[in-house]
Amino acid sequence: MFKKYRESNPDIDPAFLFMTDGYNFRNHEICAVLGLSQLKRLDKNIQIRKDNYRKFFDGIIHLTNYVMPEYQKGNSSFSFPILPVVNSSQIQNIVPKLKERLRENEIEYRPIISGNLLRHPAFKSYKLCTEREESNVEYLHKNGLYVGNSQFVDRKKVNHLLEIMEEINPNV
Repeated sequence: MFKKYRESNPDIDPAFLFMTDGYNFRNHEICAVLGLSQLKRLDKNIQIRKDNYRKFFDGIIHLTNYVMPEYQKGNSSFSFPILPVVNSSQIQNIVPKLKERLRENEIEYRPIISGNLLRHPAFKSYKLCTEREESNVEYLHKNGLYVGNSQFVDRKKVNHLLEIMEEINPNV
């Protein structure tokens, strides 16, 4: 069954293809216990994420083929957003090459907000604004991705990600 959906929706990352809604179960009590047990490490983990993001931001800012949101002091982002420049003549090459290099280096990435959710089979029957083309959503769907940022990411991993991005940045 999944194969049919995957084949009929080739523009959606199969790891994030929603065939139906309502199956995002959570066992809240277990999550609460785990969350409470992690509170003693929260400040340290937040600081690591802030430091990682600052390093990523400082490293990507000079890469001319990527857009980066303005750095916000205090940001402890769960990810490193990666978005090629809209008007780059290289855009058709950047995203596929970047994804390929990330896979080769066993760096997991995700589409930003799972891409355009209105394209997913789960939402097609709702007729939610699906008749119109939303250029910003489509741009993110086709080109946006992120790499996770956590307390397990260190400077070496951030540097490695930046090296890969720099390698695919033809205007440097």
